Amino acid sequence: YTLCLLMLFTANLFAEWNNYVTNYKKELFGKGSQTWQINAFNENWVYFADSAHAPYGEKSIEYVIARAQAITAELIAKHGIKALVVACNTATAEAIHILRDQYPDLPIVGIEPGIKPALALSQTRKIGIMATRRTVSSLIFQRLLQSVADQAEFVVRACDGLALAI
Repeated sequence: YTLCLLMLFTANLFAEWNNYVTNYKKELFGKGSQTWQINAFNENWVYFADSAHAPYGEKSIEYVIARAQAITAELIAKHGIKALVVACNTATAEAIHILRDQYPDLPIVGIEPGIKPALALSQTRKIGIMATRRTVSSLIFQRLLQSVADQAEFVVRACDGLALAI
């Protein structure tokens, strides 16, 4: 089986990122959530970690949407963000379309499960997918999986506690 985890790619990205960071400031946003203001690549970046409310994959759709809206509103009001990257499969699947409707002038980029990269790297065409329950049950995930279903054998498992384990 080919197993693709976003965290493996993220570690390499942050190793490179650290070479360009010139300044950062850490702030708290409610209990257990925090933001980092980073100056890198001649641009100011804000990284938001919502640890107090994670994992989203085990929350209701309404909860995920409400958190995504609250965080986006705070980032716009407090930091004047020019664009937003929703780096969570669950928040992308359940809330990104609402955020895009709510903020039509803000470029909003989401992520999708690593099905296509796993398919591209697979030599056996047997691919195991571990994701949170909310991601696996989302319409966007189901559509993505159906779009490549004839190209490999996919074994999908909803894994409660996965986000906390990573």
